[in-house]
Amino acid sequence: MEFQEWLWKSLGVSILIMALLLALAFLVSWDIKNRSQKIQNQRSQLTSRLQALDSLVALKADVRQADALMKKLEQSLPPKDQLIGFSKYLESLAKNNKLGFGFTFDSEEPAKELAPGINNFTLTGSGSLSNFIQFLRNLEASQYLVSFNSFDLSLADKNFEIVSRGKAFSQ
Repeated sequence: MEFQEWLWKSLGVSILIMALLLALAFLVSWDIKNRSQKIQNQRSQLTSRLQALDSLVALKADVRQADALMKKLEQSLPPKDQLIGFSKYLESLAKNNKLGFGFTFDSEEPAKELAPGINNFTLTGSGSLSNFIQFLRNLEASQYLVSFNSFDLSLADKNFEIVSRGKAFSQ
């Protein structure tokens, strides 16, 4: 009987030790899984922070470049008081291209911190279509930055009558 008792005790102790080792292995595995999940979360946060930092560096470089380009753009726009000669310039272009000419400034929007000044105008002319196209090409190559909103063309005799509305931009 002693052997049987010793066998049962040894078997019980062995089972208990195995159960404790399995429980310990489960707890260690659970702890390792939690720690690895935390490491993965920290790694993904670090990756996103590095991407944000890279974006910030790129944005700072772009700001410097944009500031330089903005200064060039501002310098390319004529000062507001230089638009006084705009109508005379258009008149000389029209004469060079053999066009009848009329011009009026309609309204003005002063320049703002991040937006140029806008001077709306109406341009009238008469002449051949090819001369008017050449007039527009010369205007496009000029120092003035101009945008047209509308062109109304009508045929009168052998010439076109042209009424156009546009904007001249300034500092």
